[in-house]
Amino acid sequence: MPLYSQDDGATFGWSSLEFDANKGKPGYKPPNPLKLPAPVPLNQKPTLADFKENGRYCKSGLAYPASDYLAVCTSFTEMMYYDATTKKTTKLKEVDGAYKCSPEDQANVCQLRFKIDPAYDEYTDATGTSRGYVENQCKCALDGGVDSGYCTSTLGTDKYRKAV
Repeated sequence: MPLYSQDDGATFGWSSLEFDANKGKPGYKPPNPLKLPAPVPLNQKPTLADFKENGRYCKSGLAYPASDYLAVCTSFTEMMYYDATTKKTTKLKEVDGAYKCSPEDQANVCQLRFKIDPAYDEYTDATGTSRGYVENQCKCALDGGVDSGYCTSTLGTDKYRKAV
């Protein structure tokens, strides 16, 4: 399948880099006899690297796991900021294609949200997972501001789509 070629809603096999870490190494053998890609184990969180790897086949650059072995191309909807102390999320505003946040506490994370087909809600909303959003860090903006930072990923946004 050509890279960055599939429209939103296209499906293909999901592969988790985190749980198939030996992929590509000499002597690698797939994790099962059917040679299916490594799944996202129950109650595990896909990593930013997993979303990027699978999104390489989508025009938007973003795909989500709809089941243990199914990926769906999708697009960005909003960026949220999760405060680990208060356990609350707030919507971040876009500023020139980026999302400002406070990097003071690295337990706080940005949550890149995306469109999810209702048919896959049960899987993406499973307790203890983050299959319904992409967690990414807030990093310093290096502009001298104590609480000035930006979310590290803009996967699936219009700006990202145009760049790939």
